[in-house]
Amino acid sequence: MLLNYNQSITLDNNTSIFSHKKFTLIIKEDTSYLIKTDINLEELVYSNTSPNKAISTLPLKKRIATLQTLDNLHLKKIIKQMTSKGGNIKPLQEKMVKPENIRTIQYINEINEITVYNSRFEITKIIKSNSELEKFKSCVIRNDPIRYWFERYSNRITHHINHTKNTGDCNNKKIIAKETSPPPAEQDIHKSCDGGYRVKTAHETLELILPHVNNITGIVNKVEEVNCENLPFKTYKAIYQIDIPTFKDPTNFNFKISSLGKGKSIEQAKVSAIAECYERYAAQFQCNDDYIIDSFKNIEHKSIHPNIIHGLSERQKSSYSNNFIYPGKSSDDSYPDFNHSHKHHWSSAISLISKEKKYLPTSFLFANSPYGIKYCSWNSNGCAAGNTKDEAILQGLLELIERDAIAIWWYNKLQFQEINVHTLDQNIVSKIQTSLSTEWDIWFLNITHDFDIPVIACISRHLTTKKFRFGFGCHLKLEVAMERALTELCQLISIGSNHNAPFNFDEIDEHLFLYPKKDKNTTCNISNLEFSNISETLDFCLKKASSLGIDILVKDYNRSEIPLETVKVIAPGMCHIWPQMALDRLYSVPFKLNWVEYKSNELTLNKQKLYI
Repeated sequence: MLLNYNQSITLDNNTSIFSHKKFTLIIKEDTSYLIKTDINLEELVYSNTSPNKAISTLPLKKRIATLQTLDNLHLKKIIKQMTSKGGNIKPLQEKMVKPENIRTIQYINEINEITVYNSRFEITKIIKSNSELEKFKSCVIRNDPIRYWFERYSNRITHHINHTKNTGDCNNKKIIAKETSPPPAEQDIHKSCDGGYRVKTAHETLELILPHVNNITGIVNKVEEVNCENLPFKTYKAIYQIDIPTFKDPTNFNFKISSLGKGKSIEQAKVSAIAECYERYAAQFQCNDDYIIDSFKNIEHKSIHPNIIHGLSERQKSSYSNNFIYPGKSSDDSYPDFNHSHKHHWSSAISLISKEKKYLPTSFLFANSPYGIKYCSWNSNGCAAGNTKDEAILQGLLELIERDAIAIWWYNKLQFQEINVHTLDQNIVSKIQTSLSTEWDIWFLNITHDFDIPVIACISRHLTTKKFRFGFGCHLKLEVAMERALTELCQLISIGSNHNAPFNFDEIDEHLFLYPKKDKNTTCNISNLEFSNISETLDFCLKKASSLGIDILVKDYNRSEIPLETVKVIAPGMCHIWPQMALDRLYSVPFKLNWVEYKSNELTLNKQKLYI
């Protein structure tokens, strides 16, 4: 069949494109596929017809599909040196096309040639004048009209290419990736603190990552504002694409998913949305991610038991198949018992406390792992992105501290003191008073717990419907923690009921613990901590965790195709906001801090599960 294809383009020495009538055959080293268009491409280029004219008679859908096909061919196009086989141009004597240019040229007048001498070489352009260009075109038209057609009618479009390390397929032999402890970084914290402690401003980070947002070649396809009037801060939504590999079917399933971003400034909201896309993308299992296969019994001394990770009580497990809804749960009819002697898939993370390697279930460290999710599945808790590894680790750790404090407050229904709104910058207070406060009553609760790092709940109640909304924030500076809680509140108000989380804000019952406690101090002494660099800040948090007997682990996702560092921070034994009724901290922390006279039990905890 190949002999019937009259026109050809050679791409990057590894791919060839052959055209015959309405068919285009693309041959690569490892695969080949055939494209059928609704126009005769061979006839089109011979007749020197523009693409718009050629497709003008097609229905709209076919016009779009045809243009997309032609555009894809153009994006992959590369010009090759013409030789005697190409027509009237004779072979170049002691000359060649410069290799580093041949991979990037877009137009024929960009082709360079190298003349080699005994003691030197000279680089000059092949096309030096308009007359030479016309001569070259006439040769191309006779011998390679497809290339000339693209040259004449296509526009130069520059796209960032993401060079992924995930080039294998899941049927190939596994590749064990090297895992190392994240190196310390001594970068100064930027004074703005927009979005927390960062080594770059939101503007600088956006300049770094925004060029990678692209609907054709980008991991993140687009970022757009979530329209909502009368809110002091904007929310942005970013769309990204993931491919889910399986062993049974090597064809990837493709999904587009959105992530939301918040911030005091529009730039920070955009950065937040894009960064969350990268967090979620980086966590997707790739076929060369590391794992071992062994039984828990054999590696018990260097692994974390699944029961500590999922935190489910025996009561929760027994009702798993009936009325217990758990995000990412197994599709099994009942929650299975973990067998210590059976072999399972494990992947490694590094302890930042002991510097030792620890193994956790692969299905917990990676999203959509093909190795099953029978005992514990991945969730985004502790996933973070940053300009540096330490910056990402700090953000992930603060998220764990925040959600641990939220769970202890929510499920124990603890009542805490209010923090005066005027603790915030006056400009922010003014924005609240002129926008949010016209429809919502707002107050801030100090739910800081035994970490002594400020954790804030921003609670609001609609003046008309009486429905509740809330947002949370954690940071070493009280004001930043309050800002984070406020911007998250605005984010949740802006999306309303347009989300797929199982939690329904409209079903929140009115409880005393949602309101400030006026007569008694039930909170830790709140600190306002300031540091000069990320490493110093992270070291403080790690020492605090260690003093509480909590280990902090980090999984470095190490995705070279992402312009930010991405990690997952894990703290075995700390609570998620989801119901994890087997975890001791849920009951011991309130009692230890004298917030309650007696420890709670599972039956007395808040029945409304916080799935947000």
